[in-house]
Amino acid sequence: MNHFLSSAALEPSRFCLYIADIGDHGGDGAANHIYVIREPATLGNKDVDLVGQLKFTWTEQDAETLMISPDARLFIVSKVNGGHAKLAQIPSSAWNSNNVVRLDMSHTATLRISTSSNDPQGGDISPDGMSMLLVGEHDIYFYR
Repeated sequence: MNHFLSSAALEPSRFCLYIADIGDHGGDGAANHIYVIREPATLGNKDVDLVGQLKFTWTEQDAETLMISPDARLFIVSKVNGGHAKLAQIPSSAWNSNNVVRLDMSHTATLRISTSSNDPQGGDISPDGMSMLLVGEHDIYFYR
């Protein structure tokens, strides 16, 4: 089965693309797998080298937002459930591990988001790491 790669983000200091397969896939469940590839120098139909990968599990069922901080920390934001979304950090120890890493939910943040849509659908962290922007279908949420 082909799964839509829900989120891709660039970590500029290493010229890599982070590709997250974290969405619910219409009820099939999230794969919760993140891949890193070197950003190709040219566009075209060609193979790319896999730099790293990780697999994780957490309590949330759906997400589309993967964000990379300026110091290369990874954060995932769940879809809103009951007016709340979860923000969790993926530990760097998860990279290239043969194990599925369980995210520590005691270190998550709860974001209050009022929306009638299946949000958030994307987001980013500012270059100074002090602000976060989440994008919804009809709204933008800014956190400082």
